[in-house]
Amino acid sequence: MKDCIFYSSVFLLVYFLYYFTIIRKKEKVEQFKQGVEFTYLIKKYKLDLKKQNQKQMAKQIALLNSLIITVSVFIISFFSSFIIKILIGFVLVFTLIILGYHFYGLYLKKKERNYV
Repeated sequence: MKDCIFYSSVFLLVYFLYYFTIIRKKEKVEQFKQGVEFTYLIKKYKLDLKKQNQKQMAKQIALLNSLIITVSVFIISFFSSFIIKILIGFVLVFTLIILGYHFYGLYLKKKERNYV
């Protein structure tokens, strides 16, 4: 139970940091749209930004990033050696980013096709 509370608080902390520092402020959302996440999704999946709700995308990306960080913290907590934690964390974060953004990009592309 203690672990569940810890990982839930990590998730909420990361999400609220994204929310209060980026998503809530309009000028920060504009900068965020020019960031790596948006650029990668738009170019790789050939998304049309006019068909996407960009504020909603920013919230969903914040949720995805929070989930990636929380899962990484959860998995590396099983290891005791600091060096192994760093190595596994590094590989795990990149793997989760690639997988997470791939599935999110496919979701956005499917949503775009069904756009009326």
